[in-house]
Amino acid sequence: MARQKFLNKNFPSMNMSDEEKEKMNKRIKEISGAAVTEKELSFLKQSLPSSVNTVAEMKKLLEEEMK
Repeated sequence: MARQKFLNKNFPSMNMSDEEKEKMNKRIKEISGAAVTEKELSFLKQSLPSSVNTVAEMKKLLEEEMK
């Protein structure tokens, strides 16, 4: 029981319907370009500027940095 409470508290997807999970997974793939965990996505969002919302924007940012 304690394990389930921990999971529900720390992983929001544990409280989502299948439809909500599907939408979230689609959005995660749009942002990261791959299937990643919620923790990895959170790290990416914290690490990148708020203007970067898609893989294409991330590539553009990296290309500009390489110039």
